[in-house]
Amino acid sequence: MTFKLYIITDRRAAAPRTIEEIIEAALANLKPGEAAVQLREKDPRPRELYETALRLVKIVHRRGCLLVVNDRADVARAAGADGVHLGRSSMPVEAARKALPGGLIGVSTHSVADAEQAEKEGADFIVTGPVFATASKPGVTEPMGVAGLSGVCRAVRVPVYALGGMDSSNAAAVAGTGAAGVALIRGVMSAPDPGRAAMQIVQTVACGTGAGRRGTPAARAK
Repeated sequence: MTFKLYIITDRRAAAPRTIEEIIEAALANLKPGEAAVQLREKDPRPRELYETALRLVKIVHRRGCLLVVNDRADVARAAGADGVHLGRSSMPVEAARKALPGGLIGVSTHSVADAEQAEKEGADFIVTGPVFATASKPGVTEPMGVAGLSGVCRAVRVPVYALGGMDSSNAAAVAGTGAAGVALIRGVMSAPDPGRAAMQIVQTVACGTGAGRRGTPAARAK
């Protein structure tokens, strides 16, 4: 199973709609395996996060797609999610692998050095950026641009997903970089029509020459 679109949740960006409503709509017109969802809600209490993960697992798996939980390997395992996503301050990849045997491990990176280190540690896939300026983290990190994305893709063999300011209008820009697909928050979570936005991005990535040059992560046997 492969994916071209990595949707990262944000209930504030989704409001007044729920993230469940957005994800249901976003996946409605996609083929099984075309998308993965990262549950990334940092302020809920553990029980609330777990219950949200349970609801999303049902939605995402019904569509034949993958669910990854940000940071919390314990919640991912308990809810039956497919993996965990790690950031700079998260547990090491090796520890996450022990906590979630057989699960996918994604890692956020911001440079070639970060990407190489994540691959060395055993990441299954990498999300890198910001490629373009983004409203999610304005001014925090200088955008790497398409050239920077290409450099990351050349440096590692694991699948790379482009993050930062991505939407249906610029997804084509990553074609030819070697990226496996696009990761985004507001491009789907804040879209008036999440289903249309998701479908347009997947179609754009599928038509790009870059997306086909590099393998994409598959769900591991549990």
